Amino acid sequence: MSNGSSDDVTAAQPARSRTFTVGVTAPGISGGGHLFISPDALICELGPIARKVAGIERVQHKGKVVHVYRALFVPFWFNIAALIDDGTSKVQASMWWFGLGTLIGALNAAGYSVELHKTRVFRGLRYTDMKPGRRKPSGGE
Repeated sequence: MSNGSSDDVTAAQPARSRTFTVGVTAPGISGGGHLFISPDALICELGPIARKVAGIERVQHKGKVVHVYRALFVPFWFNIAALIDDGTSKVQASMWWFGLGTLIGALNAAGYSVELHKTRVFRGLRYTDMKPGRRKPSGGE
């Protein structure tokens, strides 16, 4: 029997998993894909054409810090980008500006720390990062 005190609440609400439809930039191609966010994993899955061209099916982010970029001089329908990096492959998951709050909220709810970078045009990857077989760290602006 409950006496109505807050001590009776012992189980926290589990964090929900979220799925976003995103644009994906991967080595050699830009195409569609999905971003899956859960407390267990952050995964960017490439669409069927991008998979074939890039040779990557999905990238599971390594670590709990996610770099999110908001580019001021990029059209608003793809000016938000999350950099997904597994240590071997790096992809950029892009979405529109109005989804920024939802993306950050979903990442935080899943236990990820978000580093938001406000830039002019840079969205996390340079052309040299996209060449297959070349991996250089992106330093931002």
